[in-house]
Amino acid sequence: MSDFIHNNIRLHYEIMGEGIPFIFLHGLGGSIEQIRNIYVQIKGVKLIMPDQQGHGESEVNWENFNFQTLADDVIALVNYLKIEKFYLAGISMGAAISIAIAVSNPEKVSGLLLIRNAWTHKPMETKIQELFAECTICLKNRSLSDFKKTKSYRYISGISRYTTQAFCGYFTDEASVRNYRKFLILPGLSPIEDSSVLSKINIPTIILANQDDLVHPFEYGIYYQKCISGAKLYEIVNKDMDAAAHKAAVNQYILELLRTNKY
Repeated sequence: MSDFIHNNIRLHYEIMGEGIPFIFLHGLGGSIEQIRNIYVQIKGVKLIMPDQQGHGESEVNWENFNFQTLADDVIALVNYLKIEKFYLAGISMGAAISIAIAVSNPEKVSGLLLIRNAWTHKPMETKIQELFAECTICLKNRSLSDFKKTKSYRYISGISRYTTQAFCGYFTDEASVRNYRKFLILPGLSPIEDSSVLSKINIPTIILANQDDLVHPFEYGIYYQKCISGAKLYEIVNKDMDAAAHKAAVNQYILELLRTNKY
């Protein structure tokens, strides 16, 4: 377990294994634990897992909390660890941060894996922002029972067991309860200004998306495939259908990404 200081904020990270540097970023409301639960250790790979600001064991500065700040934190960690180039993967919010990194620091990224994108160059859809906002009110009051009485809860519980579990899980995660403001801020932002900046990404890129995902539309995967030169889009199974197969697919494409370095 390790920490470092960037812009007077203590940021937590963990490393597993030795070899090719591979940074894997968790999603909104997640932490390093999310990465541990999905990643299958690969020999010869140095997995680097940071807790983003306001998540896990990391601190947060709300005055400058946005995707570029979160991307800069990752680059600060890379520089702290004296790593020149690395492979990069991210889930949902982590994918958005990965895009911001690849646009602002393309020379540092050897390959990019985007898993279940939740943002394009625009904020989340209004109905999703409203879902997070209603959940945030209940998080502030530390009341899961209140959330279960909301229109938003009734809506998601009728669509996706996994999405429902994810939102309910925020209430048992102390970092999410304490730092509830992240659920109000990030859904209304975007990781890039417009789609034209994606032309800066000229590295091997794999995009994973699945159908019937309320927060992570399959169409967002198509968007990035069209905007990033040479990007490959793969449809993987929805977690609601088969969580084990979903995990297996993610690890399959991690291996494919690393093979761009003849791993």
